[in-house]
Amino acid sequence: MTNINEITESIKSAIMADNERMGNVVFDALLNNVTKNVLPESIFSKYFLPCFLGLRNDQNSVNWMAEWVSVAGTAMSEVTIIDDNTKQPLFDVPPIFNTTALYLHKSEGDLGDIFTRHRNISNNNPMAGLNFLISALNSKTIDLSTNIDHGGILDRWVAIIKRYGYLDNYKSVDPKDMSTAKQNLDDFLDF
Repeated sequence: MTNINEITESIKSAIMADNERMGNVVFDALLNNVTKNVLPESIFSKYFLPCFLGLRNDQNSVNWMAEWVSVAGTAMSEVTIIDDNTKQPLFDVPPIFNTTALYLHKSEGDLGDIFTRHRNISNNNPMAGLNFLISALNSKTIDLSTNIDHGGILDRWVAIIKRYGYLDNYKSVDPKDMSTAKQNLDDFLDF
């Protein structure tokens, strides 16, 4: 009988280990996509980059985001831009959906700690608990929005934009144009 229990435990352990390994494989494939699709520089610079910068709004470019995701594979994937002639990699375009901001690392004052403390305070004084919760979540929001490591994504975009001379030609927005843009945004949001 002991032999059957040992075999059962051995099989159970093997299944659990395989489930853990497969879970990690799926997670890595979804969020840490190491395979990067490639795109020639001419297509990126003439079609996609103006779309990323908001410089194209013609009918032909309305689906550019879906087209970009089809090139990248997922919204969380980078794309390697290659030279049209040599096919050598030039740079990687960051993902349009940055998942690094979604990871909340366990630390002092994490969300679990905040809600535990809220529950403890609320048991004695519900209003004090609510005030604590509002204050702690406001502080956590500020902390998360200012201390998240975005993996240098902003610096990478600045380098890409500089490479094609868009920052060299940058000029400040005319207030009249800004009010027109604001009206267009308001119209869009009202729709």
